Amino acid sequence: MRDNSRAFDTDIDSYAPESMPEREEELSDLKKKLRPAVLGGTPSHGIIFGSSGQGKTLSIRLMTELTKDACEEEQIDFTTIWVDCEGAGSSHAAIGRLINSSREKQGKVGNEDPIGHHQVTLFNRASRELREIGGTIVVVLDGVEDFEGYDYILYALSEFGGGGVRVGVLVTSTDFGYRGKISAGTKSRIGPFNIHFDRYRARDIENIIKRRCVAGLQKTGFEQPETYDGFHSEYITDDAINLCATHASSEKGDARRAIMILKRAVAHVDNHFKRDTIRREDIDRAIEQIEKEITIKNIIQKPTPVQFTLLCLVKNSLDGCEWVRTAHIKSQWDSDVTLWREGVVHRTIHSYLKRLEASQLVDKEYRSSGSDSSSDYWKLTEPVELVLESIKTTNDPASKYASKIIDSYEISIENERL
Repeated sequence: MRDNSRAFDTDIDSYAPESMPEREEELSDLKKKLRPAVLGGTPSHGIIFGSSGQGKTLSIRLMTELTKDACEEEQIDFTTIWVDCEGAGSSHAAIGRLINSSREKQGKVGNEDPIGHHQVTLFNRASRELREIGGTIVVVLDGVEDFEGYDYILYALSEFGGGGVRVGVLVTSTDFGYRGKISAGTKSRIGPFNIHFDRYRARDIENIIKRRCVAGLQKTGFEQPETYDGFHSEYITDDAINLCATHASSEKGDARRAIMILKRAVAHVDNHFKRDTIRREDIDRAIEQIEKEITIKNIIQKPTPVQFTLLCLVKNSLDGCEWVRTAHIKSQWDSDVTLWREGVVHRTIHSYLKRLEASQLVDKEYRSSGSDSSSDYWKLTEPVELVLESIKTTNDPASKYASKIIDSYEISIENERL
């Protein structure tokens, strides 16, 4: 059934499409930013905004490769340096990653440890690496989750140049509130011309899925390949494609999620059934699997104190209390959690609950009981078994509390995840 399994990968190093017809306007804007490089100048700086899975990184990859080809025709050295900023959280850590990426681009070993070095010292090292590369360079700070703490690297890179080196900075981010988090000087250097990737519509995602199917499945194609019209396939139903696209559209238009679902469904049918056709029920199963895995990862990645707070909600749920006040969770922390962790104040518990709410692991309801009495109430949104199963695997202090709850309430935990 499969012709090219890499077509269902979300890693752009494994598979990258040659065109993005849903992003023609955004690609045109990126081309304008990169155009000065082809003319022997410095590429424009910019921030590329959009929710996850909107094609930001892929668009930059596509346009920087086209720019490199155009520069080669003009005998201009053009280099793109990718810096993965996911989880970096600050200029300090991001500069360390920039040094390593720059060294790897030159075939060196990238093992810079930023701990113990001032960010100015680190950037001086990064500057030396950039000058060794030379020519025109586009530095892509990919996946800046929060601009808080990124002011220095943005300003330093946007100001860097001279001596035959021309550097442009492109940033991809889901943080739309950057203007309140970086200095006026940095904003003036980066410039006002930034690019916003609107969420994909269901129809857009459906077309993306169809092109991936044509690239990855046998006996699948378009009657008119130039315009991507007349899709037909012997291996996936229109109903399955529609469900996949509709679900991803409801998840903030996340095309990456759609491709993940498609990949899971294709692999499951390939490995477990004699039939070849991917049907609606296969997409349903893949959605259920991926949603569970995302929730487990979300829980596991939470700091230990936040996991303890989540477990307090689990215990209340098991006791029959669906909605509980912050003060009640604080009391439970004092009685149970302090066996493994020091006590915390009410305000801290509330901040942990807000983080869980932001991750959609809990719901909040504001209740007023009169002029002098009001409070936030909180409710667990995930099955208690799933939360306990996830935290029990972490092997940190919170896992001991999870095990105690499991034993106390005689809860059966599945060993096999979906």
